[in-house]
Amino acid sequence: MSSQERKIISKRNVLLACFLLLLIIILYNVTVGTNCRIRKGMYTIYIEKKMPVMEVANMLKEKGIIHSRLSLLAMAYLMGMHYVEDGVYSIPQRSNNISICNALNKPLDKKIIHLEIPFLQNRKSLIKAIAKNSGIHPDDIWRKLNDKKFLHQTGGFNKENIFCIFITGKYVCETQREAEELIENLYGHYEFFWNEEREEKAKNINLTREEVVILASIVYMETKMPEEMPTIAGVYLNRLQKGMKLESDPTLVFANQKFAVRRLMDRDKKINSPYNTYKYKGLPPGPICSVPPSAIDAVLNYEGHDYLYFCAKDDLSGEHVFSETYEEHQKHAKKYQEQLDKKKIF
Repeated sequence: MSSQERKIISKRNVLLACFLLLLIIILYNVTVGTNCRIRKGMYTIYIEKKMPVMEVANMLKEKGIIHSRLSLLAMAYLMGMHYVEDGVYSIPQRSNNISICNALNKPLDKKIIHLEIPFLQNRKSLIKAIAKNSGIHPDDIWRKLNDKKFLHQTGGFNKENIFCIFITGKYVCETQREAEELIENLYGHYEFFWNEEREEKAKNINLTREEVVILASIVYMETKMPEEMPTIAGVYLNRLQKGMKLESDPTLVFANQKFAVRRLMDRDKKINSPYNTYKYKGLPPGPICSVPPSAIDAVLNYEGHDYLYFCAKDDLSGEHVFSETYEEHQKHAKKYQEQLDKKKIF
Protein backbone atom coordinates (compact mmCIF):
# COMPACT_ATOMS: atom_id res chain seq x y z
CA MET A 1 0.00 0.00 0.00
CA SER A 2 1.44 3.29 -1.07
CA SER A 3 1.82 6.28 1.22
CA GLN A 4 -0.79 8.11 -0.86
CA GLU A 5 -3.32 5.31 -0.28
CA ARG A 6 -2.54 5.31 3.43
CA LYS A 7 -3.19 9.06 3.60
CA ILE A 8 -6.55 8.63 1.85
CA ILE A 9 -7.58 5.85 4.26
CA SER A 10 -6.41 7.96 7.21
CA LYS A 11 -8.53 10.92 6.06
CA ARG A 12 -11.52 8.64 5.60
CA ASN A 13 -11.08 7.28 9.12
CA VAL A 14 -10.89 10.79 10.56
CA LEU A 15 -14.03 11.82 8.66
CA LEU A 16 -15.81 8.64 9.77
CA ALA A 17 -14.79 9.29 13.40
CA CYS A 18 -16.05 12.87 13.18
CA PHE A 19 -19.31 11.69 11.65
CA LEU A 20 -19.78 9.07 14.37
CA LEU A 21 -18.97 11.62 17.07
CA LEU A 22 -21.49 14.06 15.58
CA LEU A 23 -24.07 11.27 15.40
CA ILE A 24 -23.47 10.37 19.05
CA ILE A 25 -23.88 14.03 20.09
CA ILE A 26 -27.13 14.31 18.12
CA LEU A 27 -28.48 11.05 19.55
CA TYR A 28 -27.50 12.15 23.06
CA ASN A 29 -29.28 15.49 22.69
CA VAL A 30 -32.37 13.86 21.20
CA THR A 31 -32.64 11.11 23.79
CA VAL A 32 -31.03 11.63 27.19
CA GLY A 33 -29.74 15.20 27.06
CA THR A 34 -31.64 17.71 29.22
CA ASN A 35 -34.04 19.73 27.10
CA CYS A 36 -36.08 21.38 29.85
CA ARG A 37 -35.33 24.73 31.46
CA ILE A 38 -37.25 23.94 34.67
CA ARG A 39 -34.85 24.16 37.59
CA LYS A 40 -37.20 23.15 40.38
CA GLY A 41 -40.48 21.27 40.64
CA MET A 42 -42.74 20.93 37.63
CA TYR A 43 -44.30 23.15 34.99
CA THR A 44 -48.01 22.73 34.32
CA ILE A 45 -49.25 23.20 30.79
CA TYR A 46 -52.90 23.28 29.73
CA ILE A 47 -53.90 22.26 26.21
CA GLU A 48 -57.47 23.24 25.41
CA LYS A 49 -57.90 21.07 22.33
CA LYS A 50 -56.04 18.29 20.52
CA MET A 51 -52.93 19.75 18.90
CA PRO A 52 -50.24 18.49 16.49
CA VAL A 53 -47.04 17.77 18.36
CA MET A 54 -45.26 20.38 16.21
CA GLU A 55 -47.57 23.12 17.54
CA VAL A 56 -47.01 21.93 21.11
CA ALA A 57 -43.24 21.99 20.58
CA ASN A 58 -43.49 25.52 19.16
CA MET A 59 -45.54 26.62 22.17
CA LEU A 60 -43.06 25.09 24.65
CA LYS A 61 -40.18 26.80 22.87
CA GLU A 62 -41.94 30.19 22.75
CA LYS A 63 -42.72 29.96 26.47
CA GLY A 64 -39.06 29.19 27.15
CA ILE A 65 -39.84 25.77 28.66
CA ILE A 66 -37.52 23.80 26.35
CA HIS A 67 -34.14 24.54 24.84
CA SER A 68 -34.57 22.74 21.51
CA ARG A 69 -37.76 22.39 19.52
CA LEU A 70 -36.20 20.19 16.83
CA SER A 71 -34.77 17.60 19.21
CA LEU A 72 -38.16 17.27 20.96
CA LEU A 73 -39.90 16.83 17.60
CA ALA A 74 -37.33 14.20 16.55
CA MET A 75 -37.95 12.16 19.71
CA ALA A 76 -41.74 12.57 19.43
CA TYR A 77 -41.73 11.20 15.88
CA LEU A 78 -39.38 8.36 16.86
CA MET A 79 -41.91 7.43 19.55
CA GLY A 80 -44.73 7.57 17.01
CA MET A 81 -46.26 10.61 18.67
CA HIS A 82 -48.02 13.04 16.31
CA TYR A 83 -50.71 14.68 18.46
CA VAL A 84 -51.19 15.76 22.06
CA GLU A 85 -54.70 15.35 23.44
CA ASP A 86 -56.45 18.13 25.35
CA GLY A 87 -55.81 18.16 29.08
CA VAL A 88 -53.45 19.22 31.87
CA TYR A 89 -49.83 18.04 31.74
CA SER A 90 -46.90 18.43 34.15
CA ILE A 91 -43.36 18.55 32.80
CA PRO A 92 -40.73 17.64 35.45
CA GLN A 93 -37.55 19.57 36.14
CA ARG A 94 -34.49 19.08 33.95
CA SER A 95 -36.24 16.35 31.96
CA ASN A 96 -34.97 14.93 28.67
CA ASN A 97 -37.03 14.54 25.51
CA ILE A 98 -38.11 11.01 26.40
CA SER A 99 -39.48 12.22 29.74
CA ILE A 100 -41.17 15.23 28.11
CA CYS A 101 -42.86 13.03 25.49
CA ASN A 102 -43.94 10.56 28.16
CA ALA A 103 -45.41 13.44 30.19
CA LEU A 104 -47.29 14.73 27.12
CA ASN A 105 -48.75 11.25 26.64
CA LYS A 106 -50.30 11.18 30.12
CA PRO A 107 -52.79 13.97 30.89
CA LEU A 108 -53.32 14.53 34.60
CA ASP A 109 -56.65 14.01 36.23
CA LYS A 110 -56.68 17.59 37.44
CA LYS A 111 -58.80 20.64 36.84
CA ILE A 112 -57.38 24.03 35.98
CA ILE A 113 -58.10 27.61 36.98
CA HIS A 114 -57.50 30.84 35.10
CA LEU A 115 -55.63 32.93 37.64
CA GLU A 116 -55.24 36.67 37.11
CA ILE A 117 -52.64 38.78 38.88
CA PRO A 118 -53.87 42.41 38.83
CA PHE A 119 -51.85 45.60 39.12
CA LEU A 120 -51.91 46.69 42.76
CA GLN A 121 -49.60 48.61 45.09
CA ASN A 122 -51.03 47.33 48.33
CA ARG A 123 -49.69 43.84 48.98
CA LYS A 124 -52.60 42.86 51.22
CA SER A 125 -55.03 43.76 48.45
CA LEU A 126 -52.92 41.81 45.95
CA ILE A 127 -52.96 38.65 48.07
CA LYS A 128 -56.71 39.00 48.66
CA ALA A 129 -57.28 39.22 44.90
CA ILE A 130 -55.13 36.14 44.24
CA ALA A 131 -56.77 34.24 47.11
CA LYS A 132 -60.26 35.03 45.81
CA ASN A 133 -59.32 33.79 42.36
CA SER A 134 -57.59 30.63 43.57
CA GLY A 135 -59.94 29.64 46.37
CA ILE A 136 -57.13 29.58 48.94
CA HIS A 137 -57.50 31.59 52.14
CA PRO A 138 -55.31 34.74 52.13
CA ASP A 139 -53.98 33.92 55.61
CA ASP A 140 -52.56 30.65 54.26
CA ILE A 141 -50.80 32.50 51.44
CA TRP A 142 -49.40 35.07 53.87
CA ARG A 143 -48.02 32.32 56.10
CA LYS A 144 -46.11 30.81 53.20
CA LEU A 145 -44.87 34.22 52.06
CA ASN A 146 -43.34 34.65 55.52
CA ASP A 147 -41.92 31.13 55.79
CA LYS A 148 -38.15 31.72 55.51
CA LYS A 149 -37.31 28.06 54.86
CA PHE A 150 -39.93 27.69 52.13
CA LEU A 151 -38.91 30.96 50.46
CA HIS A 152 -35.25 29.98 50.46
CA GLN A 153 -36.08 26.63 48.89
CA THR A 154 -38.27 28.37 46.31
CA GLY A 155 -35.65 30.28 44.37
CA GLY A 156 -33.69 31.74 47.31
CA PHE A 157 -36.26 34.47 47.99
CA ASN A 158 -36.96 36.43 51.15
CA LYS A 159 -40.25 37.91 52.38
CA GLU A 160 -39.65 41.13 50.41
CA ASN A 161 -38.38 40.04 47.00
CA ILE A 162 -40.75 37.05 46.77
CA PHE A 163 -43.28 39.60 45.49
CA CYS A 164 -41.21 39.80 42.30
CA ILE A 165 -42.91 36.60 41.10
CA PHE A 166 -46.29 38.35 40.95
CA ILE A 167 -46.01 39.62 37.39
CA THR A 168 -49.36 40.94 36.19
CA GLY A 169 -51.28 38.89 33.68
CA LYS A 170 -53.49 35.85 33.25
CA TYR A 171 -52.15 32.40 34.06
CA VAL A 172 -53.39 28.86 33.64
CA CYS A 173 -52.69 26.83 36.80
CA GLU A 174 -53.73 23.55 38.28
CA THR A 175 -56.54 23.81 40.81
CA GLN A 176 -54.59 24.31 44.04
CA ARG A 177 -55.53 23.13 47.49
CA GLU A 178 -52.45 24.43 49.27
CA ALA A 179 -50.83 27.88 49.31
CA GLU A 180 -47.43 26.24 48.85
CA GLU A 181 -48.53 24.68 45.55
CA LEU A 182 -49.93 27.97 44.32
CA ILE A 183 -46.72 29.89 45.02
CA GLU A 184 -44.59 27.16 43.45
CA ASN A 185 -46.80 27.24 40.36
CA LEU A 186 -46.46 31.02 40.03
CA TYR A 187 -42.72 30.68 40.59
CA GLY A 188 -42.67 28.26 37.65
CA HIS A 189 -44.28 30.90 35.44
CA TYR A 190 -41.75 33.45 36.74
CA GLU A 191 -38.88 31.12 35.82
CA PHE A 192 -40.07 30.85 32.24
CA PHE A 193 -40.66 34.55 31.92
CA TRP A 194 -36.92 34.89 32.43
CA ASN A 195 -35.82 33.37 29.14
CA GLU A 196 -32.22 33.40 27.96
CA GLU A 197 -32.59 36.75 26.17
CA ARG A 198 -33.92 38.53 29.26
CA GLU A 199 -31.30 36.86 31.47
CA GLU A 200 -28.53 38.10 29.18
CA LYS A 201 -29.89 41.67 29.16
CA ALA A 202 -30.07 41.68 32.97
CA LYS A 203 -26.42 40.62 33.16
CA ASN A 204 -25.47 43.41 30.77
CA ILE A 205 -26.81 46.02 33.21
CA ASN A 206 -25.31 44.21 36.24
CA LEU A 207 -28.67 43.52 37.88
CA THR A 208 -30.21 40.30 39.11
CA ARG A 209 -33.65 39.25 37.89
CA GLU A 210 -35.23 40.45 41.13
CA GLU A 211 -33.40 43.79 40.97
CA VAL A 212 -34.74 44.32 37.45
CA VAL A 213 -38.31 43.64 38.65
CA ILE A 214 -37.87 45.99 41.62
CA LEU A 215 -36.58 48.78 39.38
CA ALA A 216 -39.39 48.07 36.91
CA SER A 217 -41.95 48.53 39.69
CA ILE A 218 -40.52 51.99 40.40
CA VAL A 219 -40.47 52.92 36.71
CA TYR A 220 -44.08 51.78 36.29
CA MET A 221 -45.22 53.83 39.27
CA GLU A 222 -43.49 56.87 37.77
CA THR A 223 -45.23 56.57 34.40
CA LYS A 224 -47.72 54.41 32.54
CA MET A 225 -46.55 55.84 29.20
CA PRO A 226 -44.69 53.11 27.27
CA GLU A 227 -42.58 55.66 25.38
CA GLU A 228 -41.26 57.19 28.63
CA MET A 229 -40.50 54.00 30.54
CA PRO A 230 -37.10 53.25 28.90
CA THR A 231 -36.02 56.88 29.43
CA ILE A 232 -36.94 56.85 33.12
CA ALA A 233 -35.27 53.46 33.51
CA GLY A 234 -32.13 55.02 32.03
CA VAL A 235 -32.24 57.84 34.61
CA TYR A 236 -32.37 55.40 37.51
CA LEU A 237 -29.66 53.19 36.04
CA ASN A 238 -27.43 56.29 35.67
CA ARG A 239 -28.04 57.19 39.32
CA LEU A 240 -27.30 53.64 40.47
CA GLN A 241 -24.08 53.60 38.47
CA LYS A 242 -22.95 56.88 40.03
CA GLY A 243 -23.85 55.76 43.56
CA MET A 244 -26.57 58.39 43.89
CA LYS A 245 -29.76 57.89 45.87
CA LEU A 246 -32.74 57.10 43.65
CA GLU A 247 -34.96 59.66 45.45
CA SER A 248 -38.11 58.19 43.96
CA ASP A 249 -41.45 59.54 45.18
CA PRO A 250 -43.33 56.25 44.51
CA THR A 251 -41.04 54.47 46.98
CA LEU A 252 -42.06 57.04 49.60
CA VAL A 253 -45.71 56.32 48.87
CA PHE A 254 -45.04 52.63 49.46
CA ALA A 255 -42.94 53.26 52.58
CA ASN A 256 -45.67 55.41 54.10
CA GLN A 257 -48.46 53.16 52.77
CA LYS A 258 -50.24 56.28 51.50
CA PHE A 259 -51.57 54.80 48.27
CA ALA A 260 -54.29 57.42 47.74
CA VAL A 261 -52.03 60.43 48.30
CA ARG A 262 -51.80 62.95 45.44
CA ARG A 263 -48.86 64.95 46.74
CA LEU A 264 -45.98 64.05 49.01
CA MET A 265 -44.61 66.43 51.65
CA ASP A 266 -41.14 66.82 53.16
CA ARG A 267 -42.33 65.06 56.33
CA ASP A 268 -42.96 61.92 54.27
CA LYS A 269 -39.25 61.75 53.45
CA LYS A 270 -38.34 61.28 57.11
CA ILE A 271 -39.78 57.78 57.48
CA ASN A 272 -37.17 55.19 58.47
CA SER A 273 -37.91 52.49 55.93
CA PRO A 274 -35.69 50.51 53.55
CA TYR A 275 -38.18 51.61 50.88
CA ASN A 276 -37.31 55.27 51.50
CA THR A 277 -34.94 55.93 48.60
CA TYR A 278 -34.44 59.50 49.80
CA LYS A 279 -32.81 58.09 52.92
CA TYR A 280 -31.06 54.95 51.64
CA LYS A 281 -28.96 54.34 48.55
CA GLY A 282 -29.64 51.57 46.07
CA LEU A 283 -32.79 49.69 45.25
CA PRO A 284 -35.40 48.91 47.90
CA PRO A 285 -35.62 45.27 49.07
CA GLY A 286 -38.74 44.42 47.07
CA PRO A 287 -41.09 45.69 44.35
CA ILE A 288 -43.50 48.51 45.22
CA CYS A 289 -46.31 47.09 43.07
CA SER A 290 -47.16 44.07 41.00
CA VAL A 291 -45.29 44.63 37.76
CA PRO A 292 -46.45 44.21 34.14
CA PRO A 293 -44.06 42.53 31.67
CA SER A 294 -43.85 45.75 29.63
CA ALA A 295 -42.20 47.61 32.54
CA ILE A 296 -39.64 44.83 33.04
CA ASP A 297 -38.77 44.89 29.34
CA ALA A 298 -38.51 48.69 29.49
CA VAL A 299 -35.75 48.33 32.09
CA LEU A 300 -33.98 45.61 30.10
CA ASN A 301 -34.23 47.77 26.97
CA TYR A 302 -33.52 51.07 28.72
CA GLU A 303 -32.60 54.22 26.84
CA GLY A 304 -28.97 55.25 27.14
CA HIS A 305 -28.51 58.97 27.88
CA ASP A 306 -26.92 61.40 30.38
CA TYR A 307 -30.06 62.40 32.27
CA LEU A 308 -29.89 62.19 36.07
CA TYR A 309 -33.18 63.91 36.90
CA PHE A 310 -36.76 64.08 35.70
CA CYS A 311 -39.85 65.90 36.81
CA ALA A 312 -43.53 65.89 35.87
CA LYS A 313 -44.37 68.65 33.40
CA ASP A 314 -46.12 71.71 34.78
CA ASP A 315 -49.04 71.21 32.38
CA LEU A 316 -50.02 68.23 34.62
CA SER A 317 -50.31 66.03 31.52
CA GLY A 318 -48.50 63.18 33.22
CA GLU A 319 -45.54 63.54 30.88
CA HIS A 320 -42.04 64.28 32.19
CA VAL A 321 -39.18 66.62 31.42
CA PHE A 322 -35.62 65.32 31.79
CA SER A 323 -32.48 67.10 32.95
CA GLU A 324 -28.75 66.43 33.12
CA THR A 325 -28.03 68.93 35.93
CA TYR A 326 -29.61 69.57 39.31
CA GLU A 327 -29.92 73.29 38.58
CA GLU A 328 -31.96 72.64 35.45
CA HIS A 329 -34.07 70.10 37.31
CA GLN A 330 -34.82 72.59 40.08
CA LYS A 331 -36.28 75.03 37.57
CA HIS A 332 -38.68 72.40 36.23
CA ALA A 333 -39.56 71.17 39.73
CA LYS A 334 -40.38 74.71 40.86
CA LYS A 335 -42.79 75.21 37.95
CA TYR A 336 -44.49 71.89 38.72
CA GLN A 337 -44.85 72.67 42.44
CA GLU A 338 -46.32 76.09 41.60
CA GLN A 339 -48.96 74.41 39.48
CA LEU A 340 -49.83 72.01 42.30
CA ASP A 341 -50.21 75.00 44.64
CA LYS A 342 -52.34 76.80 42.07
CA LYS A 343 -54.61 73.78 41.65
CA LYS A 344 -54.67 73.29 45.44
CA ILE A 345 -53.46 69.71 45.18
CA PHE A 346 -52.26 68.58 48.60
